[in-house]
Order: sequence, then structure tokens, then C-alpha cells
Amino acid sequence: MLEVFHTGRDGYPAPLPQPLTGEQRDTAIKQLEQVSRQVFERELEDSFEHRAWLRRWLVLVEPYIKWLIGHQAEWRFTAGERHRERRLAGGQLLVGRIDRVDHGTDGDLVSDYKTGAAPKQAEVDSGEAVQLPSYVLLEATAPAAVQYIQFGRFNHQNMVRSGSRLDGAELADLSQAVLVRLETVLDEIATGTPLPAWGDEATCRYCEMDGLCRKQAWPEP
Repeated sequence: MLEVFHTGRDGYPAPLPQPLTGEQRDTAIKQLEQVSRQVFERELEDSFEHRAWLRRWLVLVEPYIKWLIGHQAEWRFTAGERHRERRLAGGQLLVGRIDRVDHGTDGDLVSDYKTGAAPKQAEVDSGEAVQLPSYVLLEATAPAAVQYIQFGRFNHQNMVRSGSRLDGAELADLSQAVLVRLETVLDEIATGTPLPAWGDEATCRYCEMDGLCRKQAWPEP
């Protein structure tokens, strides 16, 4: 939907000139609302769920345009929904989809859209939240920065905002560390090496893999 708004497509309004200005704000809001309704139109008749998603999205159109006007001071939208693949050292294929790519004077900015909770900056910086640095592994040319774009209610307001972000040497170092860790773990799986688990109650309480590791069946010490 945002890709159609930014780049255009047959049967949809032509994209507005970049960068947007404050004077174009109302025009941009109306156009994004029109594009949104057209994109959802095919699904609305038979899907209550899509009707709910459309209503949820329309209240974020104005906040998105507000965010976009500020964002375009440095960045221009170049691509959305971009699929990428990379062959790892062990022969496995890493596949991913990049929500958004913008271009600026220092290179590309790769963004992931989040409609719910997103990892905090500390989790990203520590290397425990690996999604953002993993995008670097999928791009032929390393982006200048990666970030989350959050859509939702924050401080009792409908908002769109930039979230956790990595750039520069920190991004390069973390993405390389993620690659090494991924290839190491895959090699260990291939050779039958037992994989470690955290095992502590605080971590396991929120883990979605408890059915896989079967911690409940581990022998008591």
C-alpha cells in the first residue's frame, strides 16, 4: 500500500513529487486514504478482518504523512516489499523481505514496519534482537543505516515514529557478528552438536519454543 502511494501503479493516482512539503500535507493525506481504500477494496466485501485492518490503518494516515514530511528532509523512498536472498557458507539459503528502502546522501536506509511492540534500542545494541543487523546480510551494498518504523498508539495518541536504529561501525560489527553466529549454529546443527538453552525461568516464561526444547521434560538437577 505504501509502495503504491510512493511509486505509483496502473489504476492508482500518480505519486506526489518528493519531497513533500507542509503545503501538500492535506493533498497527501487524501491521496493516501484513496490508495488505501483501493488496495483494500478487493478484500473488504468478504473479509471482516480486512475491514477492521482498514479502519485501523486509516487513523494512522495523517500521522504517517506528518512523519514522512520530516523524514524526507534526509531520505527519499526508493523501494518497498523487496525480496532478497543470500547463500551462506554452509550452503543454506537465507531469505528475507525488506519492507522499505530509502536513499540519502550517505547511502540507503533499510526500514522494517512494526504495528506492535518493537525491540528497544538496548536489545538491538546488545545483539540479542538480530532482525535489523540481519538485513545487512541480504543487501549487495551495505546500507548506511537500518531502523524500525512504528505504527500505533503511543502516549494515548495515534502515531508513526522512527524506532530503534543502527548505523556506522556499530551496524557493520553487529551484522558481521550475526552472520558468524548464524553460520556457526547452522554448522553445529548439521553435525549434531547439542545446542545450549538458557533454561532460566525469566527467559523461558516468554519463549515460544518450549514445545521444541521440552524444558518441562528435562531432568531435575
